[in-house]
Amino acid sequence: CARILLDEHATMSAQWHTLRPALQALADVAASAQAAADWLGMHEAVAAFTALYRQHVTLEENTAYPAAFALLPARAIEHMGTEMAVRRGAQAIGAPQGRTDNE
Repeated sequence: CARILLDEHATMSAQWHTLRPALQALADVAASAQAAADWLGMHEAVAAFTALYRQHVTLEENTAYPAAFALLPARAIEHMGTEMAVRRGAQAIGAPQGRTDNE
């Protein structure tokens, strides 16, 4: 399971590297007609990314996270959440409800 998740992280990172510029251009208020046209040409890349992402999240949520939460202390889980948030430019929200550093 861990090897699959790590491999998928690498694949999704490469796919995201391709998709991000087009998404950023669309998010820009001054997005040009060319940016919209470029985005429309990326249907296959978007479909591949979203399919892998759905599969990956399902494996993480149903297998990896329950195992990690059962074995890791709250501090380690918080660190994992912070790392994920930093990768996405978001704020971490802390350990899951009911966890303490003694667990």
